[in-house]
This record gives sequence, structure tokens and C-alpha cells, in this order.
Amino acid sequence: MPAGELKSRLHRRRASVADDRPSPVSPLQTLYQSTTAEPTSPGSKSVEVYGFVSWVACLVAGVIYLAWAFIPDKCSREMGITYYPSKWWAVVIPTIFLLIIFWTAGVVLPSLSWALAPPLTDKRLIEDPSRGDNQFVSSDTESSKFDIPTAVDIKLSEVNAWKFREFRRKRRHNHHNNEVHPLPE
Repeated sequence: MPAGELKSRLHRRRASVADDRPSPVSPLQTLYQSTTAEPTSPGSKSVEVYGFVSWVACLVAGVIYLAWAFIPDKCSREMGITYYPSKWWAVVIPTIFLLIIFWTAGVVLPSLSWALAPPLTDKRLIEDPSRGDNQFVSSDTESSKFDIPTAVDIKLSEVNAWKFREFRRKRRHNHHNNEVHPLPE
């Protein structure tokens, strides 16, 4: 079979497979579409208004917090402010927030990840049952040189054969010379 005919067959096969596939849809697309508000009037939208009001409220609360934390008690009493929490809370509140963030990022999330991961003896860690045929199609056309290769699962035996090919070559050579060498690190 001439090379040109083989290439045209492979191209037709790729095109027919690509035509049968459904178009990719993001799982978040339906969520995004359902929460997107359609403009009903030329005036301001409620989402932007609530966002701006929340931003201003956080800014005002932050300024009040910093003023309470850094202004001495004597100055606040002179301004007529006599009822306020202890300055101890100015240190404790940020510390609690930081502890919650570090606890979540350092303990809770890794624990969930470890709990949801399959055990090391699970076959799913070695081979994906839905990997399909991973025969690579090579082409010498100019455009195929710059194409991104398709992402596929590679069998563990193929990975080991490639990764340890140099070790096997040395081992085979040393076996013929009756030399004993330790395993590579």
C-alpha cells in the first residue's frame, strides 16, 4: 500500500472518529448559564450593586478594626467612645482566622485527598480501563510536526521498558561478563 493512500485513509479515519464525538461541554457551563442574570433594564444590575456595597462595607469594617486596634484607650475615651471590646481580641481574631486557613490547607484538604485516593494495591492506579487504543499515528507532513500529540494512557510495561532500558542494557552486558553490580539508586 503506497504511503499516500495510507495517509489519506488515516486522515479519513480521524475525521470520521472526530465527527462522531460530541462536542466537549464544561461541567460548569450549565451552572454558569443558570446563574447568569439577563439584563432587564438599562439601569444598574443588582449583582454589581451588592458587590459594591459589600466591598465598601468590608473596607469600612477594616478601617474601624484597625482604628480600634491601634488607637490607644486614652484617645478613644477622649473622643467619647467608652464601650469597646478588649484589645486582646485585636490579636486573637486574626490569629483564629489564620489558624483556620492553615488548618484547612495543611490538614483538612490533604486528609480528604488521602481518604478519597484508592489504595496502592488498586489496579486503577496502574491501568485505566477506558484508555482505549493508544497506537500512535506518525505522519511526515509539515503541519504534523507542530501538532500536539494526543494524551493517552501508556501501559506500565511500556513505561518501565523505556525508563529502565539503560539499566537492562548494562545488566545484560554485565551478565555476559559475569560481573555483579548493585541496583541503581
